Amino acid sequence: WREKSPFIVAINGVRFHHYDLRAQALSKIERGHGLDLEDVHALVREKLIDPKDLLVALKEIEPNIIRYPAIDAEDLHRKVVEFVGLDSE
Repeated sequence: WREKSPFIVAINGVRFHHYDLRAQALSKIERGHGLDLEDVHALVREKLIDPKDLLVALKEIEPNIIRYPAIDAEDLHRKVVEFVGLDSE
């Protein structure tokens, strides 16, 4: 998690980090709201994430998606592939 959670700031000895940016991006893509998608595009534009890494992250979590019945795994996969700009994966 340390490599995937960029440092923000330290205040009074407490270090603050972003939550895994790839995971944030996947959750925003899954939600699909306009502002969420703008956020993900900004992460890509600022080179904080590589879109292709989203596919890697998705493959890492796919076996556990079944634990979250509100998430349709096939729909999420489709949304991520569409975001990344691939025809199929």
